[in-house]
Amino acid sequence: MPEFENSSSDRISDVNFFNECPVPELFNENQWSFIRRRYNITPREAEVANLIFKGFSYDKISSELKMESATVKVHLRNVYRKVQVKNKVVLLLTFLDYINRTCTGS
Repeated sequence: MPEFENSSSDRISDVNFFNECPVPELFNENQWSFIRRRYNITPREAEVANLIFKGFSYDKISSELKMESATVKVHLRNVYRKVQVKNKVVLLLTFLDYINRTCTGS
């Protein structure tokens, strides 16, 4: 069996893969516009939701948007209330379903 060079000394921490790869956009600006109008979401709430979908933590979002972590939670809670969901997964699925129905005309 061939042996790979440095295979025993390689560590996951040596590769900063997640910080080097760009995070894809789930929705484009036009789609966010549809979502915002449909659910009466403010631009700031949409920014918070977008970063949540990208996997950012509350602390990272607060740093990115220059707001308190508690404010991030308030914005997200407002989005949940407006969309009538209880968690991030259902929120994302609801938005994806809405965009899919809007784009396909179903």
